[in-house]
This record gives sequence, structure tokens and C-alpha cells, in this order.
Amino acid sequence: MAPAWQEEMVRAHALLSRETLEVGLESQANRDFVTLQLAQILGVNLKLPNLEPQGFRFVRAQALQSGNEPVVQILYLGERGAPLALYAKKGEGNDTLTAEQYGSVGTVTWAGDGVAYLLADDIDDTMLMRLATKVKLEPLLPLRAASRPYTPVNDALKNGG
Repeated sequence: MAPAWQEEMVRAHALLSRETLEVGLESQANRDFVTLQLAQILGVNLKLPNLEPQGFRFVRAQALQSGNEPVVQILYLGERGAPLALYAKKGEGNDTLTAEQYGSVGTVTWAGDGVAYLLADDIDDTMLMRLATKVKLEPLLPLRAASRPYTPVNDALKNGG
């Protein structure tokens, strides 16, 4: 029996954290700043790949949680269909690309440089593997310091509310 919509929403709600709102929508255009924010949340440098040559436009990134551990979600949109999501969390694991299917959603997992990655979408398995290979082989760039821009969200969070 399929879970009721309320159960699905509670599972989704459990992924939210305070940091989810700290990655402000206003700053999403500054990829360096987003990368810095996500790295600070995870405690490790991670990749924020440019997938435009492959037909996927970066839309936004946010922080989630799995248990008490932060997980970042980086979202892209293609010409049509559901978002392509790259998830990352601090951790070790196998550096081999491993594909799995969960219902209609295909995934590829791997780890490198202290970060475990999961790429997920309902696109063709071959395309998903190509995208994962591209992300995995992309060099890890050093972080550049970026000042945190003033936004109403950032200011409210800084001031406790």
C-alpha cells in the first residue's frame, strides 16, 4: 500500500534544516558564493559543476539534513522533465560510479575528496552516467573568499529570527 501524502511530506520535512534557509535565493546567481556557503555547511570543499554544455541549467542549491548530518542539494533543469539533482555530504566511500534505480528515478553514486555524491533524475541511464562521469572528473577548485551579501533573509538569520 502506498503511503499517504502526509507521510511523504513528513519524510520530506525531516530533510529540512535551519541551513536550508540560510542559502539565500538572492545569492544563487553568484556560483562562487553558493559554493563557499555549501562548503561551510558541509565542512569540506565540494563541486558545483557547470552542466550547461550538457543541457542542464543550474537553478539553485540548498542545505538539507540526513539525521543530524548536513546534505546539500544542487538542482538543475533541462529543456523538459523533472529537475536533475546532485546531492553531496561529507564522507568517504567507493570512488567507482555505481548506478541504481529507485522506481522511475535513476541514481549514480561515488565519493571523492572527502565528499560522497548522489546524482538523481528520471532521464536515460546512459545520459545520467555521462553526467556523473563529467561531475566526477571535474577538478575540485580552490574556494575563493566571498563576502556574504546583505539580503533580508541573511540579515534576519544573523539577528536570530
